[in-house]
Amino acid sequence: VPSGKKDFPALTPEYLVSLPTCTLRFFEDLCNHLLSSNRKTKGKKNENTQGFALVFDSAQEVPETSSFHSTLLTGLARVPSGISVFLIGRTPPSPAYARLQANNQMGLLGWTDLRLSHEETEQIIRMRHPQAAAQETIERIYKITDGWSAGLTLMLGELKQKGYHDLQPHGSTPEEIMYYFGSELFDRMD
Repeated sequence: VPSGKKDFPALTPEYLVSLPTCTLRFFEDLCNHLLSSNRKTKGKKNENTQGFALVFDSAQEVPETSSFHSTLLTGLARVPSGISVFLIGRTPPSPAYARLQANNQMGLLGWTDLRLSHEETEQIIRMRHPQAAAQETIERIYKITDGWSAGLTLMLGELKQKGYHDLQPHGSTPEEIMYYFGSELFDRMD
């Protein structure tokens, strides 16, 4: 552990008896660490001291009956303002989070909230690739990505490498697009 840094509590067998206690201690230590490091950097130039985010991705992989949800809720009770928490998934959140939603402590962003409009897609393409701004190209890219921003980002990266004519054919699912362009980009990396 680097100088001045503290180990976070580990989930050792003795804590399994009282998982809520371990969870509370972990989240308290994590949040205190984040906030104290934020206070130390406030005087430094070019430092972002706005706040922090904890991100839990692929929430759809956790079964609704899993104790993970109650454990996470226990920990979230210790998260102070200045730290945002994101639970990302492809399905609606578990009913375990209904209380947070009912008390306006949790907001939901769905596909319709995140989906880029045709106009937004066109503006991004024109900004990043003015040479590909032909209306036919924009229409094709929008039809393929259907407003999916990650797909648009991947397609624009591929467009820069290969040009318009080698883009993935129309009719692919978002997963196929992600796999295709992701593998194309990652295959070029060492």
